[in-house]
Amino acid sequence: VVAVDADAGLRNLDLLLGLENRVNLTAADVLAGDCRLDQALVRHRSLRGLHLLCLSKPRSKLPLAFGSKILTWVADALRRGADPPAFILIDCPAGPAFFPA
Repeated sequence: VVAVDADAGLRNLDLLLGLENRVNLTAADVLAGDCRLDQALVRHRSLRGLHLLCLSKPRSKLPLAFGSKILTWVADALRRGADPPAFILIDCPAGPAFFPA
């Protein structure tokens, strides 16, 4: 299972899972070419099979207009990976601005 924290402005899924000190790389780093997707995944040490992927670091300047495109890319990349997850859970920010019509 991969849980994706897609709230670029107010990331908090890492806090809820107790992984806040282990998030060093994000999907934004992958898109920038700074790392591979598997390097940005944070494995939960006590919940076997659970990985976290944060879309960006807190207070980043990632444009919200790209939200749905980035999530589509992330989901496709996870499915094409060497060990695709059975489930991808996405924690989205509130409001319609994230998925413009």
